[in-house]
Amino acid sequence: IAADALQGTPYILGTSDQRVLAAKGQSVYARGAGLEVGQRYGVYREGEPYMLTDANGQKFNAGIELTQVAAGIAVRGENDITTLELTDTYTGEVRRGDRVLPEYDPMLPTLFYPTSAENVTEGGSVVRVMGSIGTAAVHSVVTLDRGTLQGIQPGFVFNVTQKGEMVTDPKTKERIQLPGQRVGQVMVFKSFDNLSYAYVLESELPIKVGASIQPPLMDD
Repeated sequence: IAADALQGTPYILGTSDQRVLAAKGQSVYARGAGLEVGQRYGVYREGEPYMLTDANGQKFNAGIELTQVAAGIAVRGENDITTLELTDTYTGEVRRGDRVLPEYDPMLPTLFYPTSAENVTEGGSVVRVMGSIGTAAVHSVVTLDRGTLQGIQPGFVFNVTQKGEMVTDPKTKERIQLPGQRVGQVMVFKSFDNLSYAYVLESELPIKVGASIQPPLMDD
């Protein structure tokens, strides 16, 4: 989600029993306008922002990743405080400060049609690995620093190349970077303005953050 889109959105203020954490079956208080009694909402935790660099070398916030941790129903409202009954918890307990937003339906397509190499925008790299400290394998999800503004669409397929290691020449003592090597292939399944989520189709070696992406060769 865009960083400025979170401004003014409701957030968890506390729990009905004054605990710091809350789980399924408990009630929590959300502060902020726009919540309607009787409606179902998702509770989301903010992740680290995606800080990218533009063509002029300036860093910018490309978006903040939200992870749904719970869902609940708004049962009471008074002024800007809404009581939510938590009906489900997922990846963790609800904490103060978590955001309350309408539940997000990704509506992912069930079929993908890989795009030919000449139609794929070149450039880009892996900037995050979901649920990992930095390496991805087959069936993992990674984030690419290319999105719809760079022409990326769901179904695009990329080869992934890992940068070669830096070694010392035993004769000259120079520091030399070895050639990169193809380590896998990913397919985009969701695109945003400057970011995309991609599924790892194959991986000969672990894919690391910083690996570059290229259009597939005709014989791939």
